Amino acid sequence: MDKLSYNINIQNMGKRGKPVLLTFVGSHDPFQNGLITGQELAGPVIALARNRKFEKIFIFSTPGFEERAKETARVLQNENTLTEIKPLSIVDPIDYQEIICTLRPILSEIRNELPDASFYISVTSGTPQIHAVWILLAGSGEFPAHILNVRPPKFVSTKMLPVVEFDLSDPNIPRIKAAQGEWISDKEVGEDAEETAIRIGITWTHPVMKELLHKASRFAASSLPLIIEGETGTGKELFAQLIHQLSRRPGKFVVMNCAGISQQLFESELFGHKKGSFTGANSNRKGRFDEAENGTLFLDEIGELPQEIQAKLLRALESNEVQPVGENEPHKVDVRIIAATNNKVSDSENIENAFRKDFYFRFTHKLVLPPLRERRIDIPIIAVELLERANKSQKKQKRITPEALLMLEREDWEGNVRDLRNVIDNAVILSSSKEIGEKEIRKFILQKRIDSKVKLYDGFKLDEHLNAIREEYYELALKEAEGNRSKAARLLGVSPQAVSNYLNGKKEEESGK
Repeated sequence: MDKLSYNINIQNMGKRGKPVLLTFVGSHDPFQNGLITGQELAGPVIALARNRKFEKIFIFSTPGFEERAKETARVLQNENTLTEIKPLSIVDPIDYQEIICTLRPILSEIRNELPDASFYISVTSGTPQIHAVWILLAGSGEFPAHILNVRPPKFVSTKMLPVVEFDLSDPNIPRIKAAQGEWISDKEVGEDAEETAIRIGITWTHPVMKELLHKASRFAASSLPLIIEGETGTGKELFAQLIHQLSRRPGKFVVMNCAGISQQLFESELFGHKKGSFTGANSNRKGRFDEAENGTLFLDEIGELPQEIQAKLLRALESNEVQPVGENEPHKVDVRIIAATNNKVSDSENIENAFRKDFYFRFTHKLVLPPLRERRIDIPIIAVELLERANKSQKKQKRITPEALLMLEREDWEGNVRDLRNVIDNAVILSSSKEIGEKEIRKFILQKRIDSKVKLYDGFKLDEHLNAIREEYYELALKEAEGNRSKAARLLGVSPQAVSNYLNGKKEEESGK
């Protein structure tokens, strides 16, 4: 194909005729099971057809996927979409040569049938090799088309739409030169805060979290020190990673847990040391500042830093210089500092106890992360995400019931996501059923409470402790049920008579005092 023909074909992609979709089917078509019992999610082809209107959809069927193609076509036709199946005799779906040679005559036939159509190609279903061939054919101008990709449901947000269009006619998109067959690109494509957050494992729907993501994005443009406040397990390190990645700083993201280092080694850990500078210094060693050069140094549990080390760190922040132990002269560094603390640093008492005031006020920006109990609507989706990870690591395929998710949502989670992860992991590893229900969740939540609260001591009485736990559950259920005994009984998995017996016993106990 000469250069003129290429330009004419690629420009014609911008002239929108009637939209026609070309797609293969895969193992998730037409529907796939969700992780919640009874949940059925639309596969990529159905999801795309429901999101966009097409005049016609051509479904390419390969050996072994004929029934999926027929079932997908049936669903689409029931939803008033004109559909045609094109059987392809591709024996090896990872053989580039076979794929391209099989597709070419079919595509020529389709173009002759629909000369005025605007073609769209889905690169969600099918093998990566099929996707690569689609992009080669469309990008070279041999078969002008717009490339569409369907985003998995868990990655969809207000900014990240279900369907992504990759328009090869856009002059900013790298192009395949048909004659030389080479890619040319001089544009770097960035990710926004929500895309990056999803990629590194931050899960949310609560508007407070969305606002925090946008604030983190704004802070990423600055090199000033930042402090992140939040309870254990709220995601402070993940937010620090997010800010680092959005900052586009080329250096590493280096983590130092200030609570895990003896006071004698703080200075050496932060700034490094010279060989022979103290007993045990058998070689030169880089400090965390030098490791994070041109990057970000994340100081977790910053309140554990001794105040004399805070003074030296303050000098480093103000001068952008560090001096390794045993060295005579300091040297320049370019490092962004992000600190984290479990304390409410806004409380004057905590500032007084944990920080030098001049050091604390050097942190210009601050993020405060909410605990899970303040964003309960996020708990079910985080639980499903954690279940997916646990299934993958344990090579299992367990599902969770909606009732179990509701129970998780009601829990306060003192350790936040860390606590929630432990319960999900235990349920996946230790429960014998393939389905995680209320019974399993109740068991592991109770175990969590026992582990966190029970301290054995002389005079400890198991019956009294179990009665206290029993009373806590009854009171919680009655509160959730707004005093309705039948509803409280359902929540507890007991009879209404058992709830009445509990209340009568409580009443007698109070009247006897």
